[in-house]
Amino acid sequence: CLPLRCPPAPSHITLTSTLGETAAAQGAPSRASTAHIHTAPKLAVTSGQDTLGGQEAWAQHLWKGSVLYPGDTALLDCEAAGEPRAQIFWLLPSGEMISSSTDRHSLHANGSLSISQAGLLDAGEYLCVARNPGGDDSKLYRLAVAAKPPIINGLHRNRTIMKVTAVRHSKKHIDCRAEGTPPPQIMWIMPDNIFLTAPYYGSRIVVHKNGTLEIRNIRPSDMGDFICVARNDGGETVLVVQLEVTEMLRRPMFKNPFNEKIIAKPGKPITLNCSVDGNPPPDISWMLPNGTWFSRSSGTLTIASAQSQHAGRYRCAARNQVGYIEKLLLLEVHWFSPCSGDLKESKIKALKCLRHSRNKLIMPKLWQEQTP
Repeated sequence: CLPLRCPPAPSHITLTSTLGETAAAQGAPSRASTAHIHTAPKLAVTSGQDTLGGQEAWAQHLWKGSVLYPGDTALLDCEAAGEPRAQIFWLLPSGEMISSSTDRHSLHANGSLSISQAGLLDAGEYLCVARNPGGDDSKLYRLAVAAKPPIINGLHRNRTIMKVTAVRHSKKHIDCRAEGTPPPQIMWIMPDNIFLTAPYYGSRIVVHKNGTLEIRNIRPSDMGDFICVARNDGGETVLVVQLEVTEMLRRPMFKNPFNEKIIAKPGKPITLNCSVDGNPPPDISWMLPNGTWFSRSSGTLTIASAQSQHAGRYRCAARNQVGYIEKLLLLEVHWFSPCSGDLKESKIKALKCLRHSRNKLIMPKLWQEQTP
């Protein structure tokens, strides 16, 4: 809070002063027709037409000057006493004279002047004049309005760093919406240290009036830091945009798009392969036969020692910004018993093999082949 000012929302500021010197104070005889202007210091104006929008107007005594913030409401007291009753009017910093209320300036019954939504253009000298047939008196106010430093994209920070990506040959928009009082000037600094002030219209690069940077036909050489600088009387705010250029986006694609059946020998290592291509590189995940999901960046799943409990359906899924695909791998774990039969003398090859799977004996199979 400034001294004597702790405003509620919305804030109001009352500037109070004693206007003029009376004839008695100067040692001269008093005349009933002389205008005497006086005010009593008040910390709040809460009644009659001194109330602003039903809100309490908080007082700040004016010494060498007063500082408002953009958007504040100021109240300048100018209460006159004299016979006959004095007429009050105000001279604004622009030189305009007002004796009645306007859109932004309200002249109250007791002569005080309120200024709503103060801005930088409201700064300057305000002269209150009270006049009747006996003479006039005046009082000068000096009003200053502080600047608001720029805010970029609604972020209340002096410096912001962000990363963005763009696809080669595409078009990219980077926002730099700056707010402040007075309105900030916006400038972009390119990676090659070229300065572009808004608005700027080039064949490939455009800086729009609102500060948005547009880059057409993105190239790999565009990769780098783009810096937006917003400046006004209140200060400077910077946005650093680190641009990364990628190749054309591609949805995930398996190198082998078909479902697979894989046979593993008990106790031996087995690797399930889920090679996939895409841009950006897809995230790969596996669903085990028991329904558990887990991620593998390499796209391969290795079982160090295959056992019967490892058999079942394995689902491989790949996802990136462009798409999603999945495939099924069926794993069987079993072994073959040694074949029986005499192949030396017989003209008929008879190979009898027993196949075990999941500890269950499968019916024997007989392969016969006529020898030449």
